[in-house]
Amino acid sequence: MSGDEARAADADGGGVPLQARIEAAMDRFREGERWEAAILFSSEGLPLAAHGASPAYREDDLLQFAQALIPAMRLFGETDPVREAALFGSGGRVLSFHYFNAWGEDMALALVTPRKTGYRRAAARLIQFIRDAS
Repeated sequence: MSGDEARAADADGGGVPLQARIEAAMDRFREGERWEAAILFSSEGLPLAAHGASPAYREDDLLQFAQALIPAMRLFGETDPVREAALFGSGGRVLSFHYFNAWGEDMALALVTPRKTGYRRAAARLIQFIRDAS
């Protein structure tokens, strides 16, 4: 494979479907159990990628909550939008919802973390990976 072919394969993921690349990144950026579950939703509420599972919170419930928070996020306006909402749940878990744009549409990344610290930088790196893939 030539250098140009290698760069092209790397740019498009080498034939690996985008969902699989995002799920692999969810696992890689998890870094020592930073989250139990990570789910990426489109603005229409379609799960695009998921990794892990939370024993306390179902994927459907996280989707409903992520979508219910969108109008509240917009209350702050377009000039300084809220990008993250964190809720403290059962058993010391934190539900963290990150809102960002990729592929020209709004996305929501829901994380269930077993503790309140240590997930933000990993989440930011995951979001940057997703943006770079778009």
